[in-house]
Amino acid sequence: MSQIKEVKRLYDEYGAVLVLEDGLKRYLSFGDGYEQSSQYKLQPWVPAHEYIAAMLTVLVYSNPKNITLLGLGAGVLAGSLHQQLKTTTIKAIELRP
Repeated sequence: MSQIKEVKRLYDEYGAVLVLEDGLKRYLSFGDGYEQSSQYKLQPWVPAHEYIAAMLTVLVYSNPKNITLLGLGAGVLAGSLHQQLKTTTIKAIELRP
């Protein structure tokens, strides 16, 4: 297993925002020891978490023209949606820009 290293640490009014990475993945954490989300460095649009893959299953049943995301996280869901839906408008509302 690769060692995780800290790439960036910022602070806002809510606390720490950390970007971490190992050899294969990049992680977003809010400094609590847990990853908020992660993405594969070579294929960032491929979901690394099952919950992201589950949210993408809606694409089996629809082809939306507009999508609004409440929270951007590490951008994995937005990136995955963009990879599949090139002409769809994707907007994200983020508390911690």
